Formats: sequence, C-alpha cells, structure tokens
Amino acid sequence: MKMSRVLALILACVMMACMCIGCTSANDITVTLTFVLEDGTKYWSNEVKINNETPTVELAVNEAGATYPGLGCSWSTRYELSLDGYPDTQLDDGTMMFWTFTVNGEEPTSKANDAVIKDADEIVYTYTALKPEDITGGDVTE
Repeated sequence: MKMSRVLALILACVMMACMCIGCTSANDITVTLTFVLEDGTKYWSNEVKINNETPTVELAVNEAGATYPGLGCSWSTRYELSLDGYPDTQLDDGTMMFWTFTVNGEEPTSKANDAVIKDADEIVYTYTALKPEDITGGDVTE
C-alpha cells in the first residue's frame, strides 16, 4: 500500500512537469528593451517577453507598453513612437525630435513593424535630435 502511494506521487510529479513544459511555446522569446534620452541618460530598460510566430521590434515595444503602462508607449499612424513626455515632434526652431532604434547595435534596414527579432536580442531606442542645419548643411535659401 505504501509503495502504491509513492508511485502515485511520482506519477503526479511527472505529469505536472510535463504540463509545465507544455506551457512554454516555441514562439516565446525574451529581449532586452532600452530607451535612452538624447543626453545618454537611460530612461527605461527591462526584459520583455513576446509570444508571436514573427516577433518584431514593434511587438516588443507594444508588450512593454502593456506590461509597464507607466511607460506611456504609443504609435502614430506613421509608426512614430511616443513615450510619456518624449514624443516624435518638431520644435519651434525646426529641430526634429524622434526615436531611432538599433538591434544588437546594428541600425535596422526596415521599420519597427518589419524588423524581426529573436531570443536574447537587445533593442535600444534613442531619443534623437535632428537640427535643420544637419539636414541642409546650414545653407538654406528661400
């Protein structure tokens, strides 16, 4: 009788272990997402878990916004990112403020919604200023 209890306990443990293994999907990945301000100050950084057949940078940002609502992530209709207090915008002097990103230190060849990522990738968004003279070389004629 004692042996049957031990076997039943072992069987229950094996079944629970199998259930836990089944809970993890092949589509689960974890990436590190970091937002850095123009002056180099780290605004926010954390690991983000994504479950999708084709995970993208945009999905990582969306998951971060859902998991950490205080971050205040939103996208415009033109795929411009805005964080609470740091929107894509044009200042009065013509300076454009916007978020750019890299994946594992490499600049993307596509927009965030098409930039496919994999497990353990590091995504860094940097709040960037582009002044009018940087675009035109300072020689603007009207």
